[in-house]
Amino acid sequence: MRFQVPQFIEKESKIAGPLTFKQFALMGGAGVGIVILYAALAKTNFLAFAFLSTLLTVGAIALGFVRVGGRSLPVVLGNFILYSFSSRIYLWKRKDLPPRIVWQKLEDKSSPVKPEPLSTELRVAKKSRLGRVSSIVETKK
Repeated sequence: MRFQVPQFIEKESKIAGPLTFKQFALMGGAGVGIVILYAALAKTNFLAFAFLSTLLTVGAIALGFVRVGGRSLPVVLGNFILYSFSSRIYLWKRKDLPPRIVWQKLEDKSSPVKPEPLSTELRVAKKSRLGRVSSIVETKK
């Protein structure tokens, strides 16, 4: 019996049309930010409102849809910030330890070394089943 192996497990599910939850939240947050900017700036300084709302929209679209090297832009920016503020200098600090003296007892070479007697029985290993199993695995469909 064959089983279907699920593909593309890392793919996020779409909740609002073609948008994932993160993308939808970013677009919604940008929309809320633009409404707040409109209430604060539109009547007094429309040019500042237009500039800031355009900047906010472009930033939200970039964070939601841009992928760099297969990773989303928030992940890349987070890795960049962590790398920027972490230490990158690795120094090997040598420890000043006194030299260690190991005393070894020298063997007396005047007496000849006697080899151990060989046993009279000759052991023969049984034939391995590995070759047969590998051929079964390779030829089975």
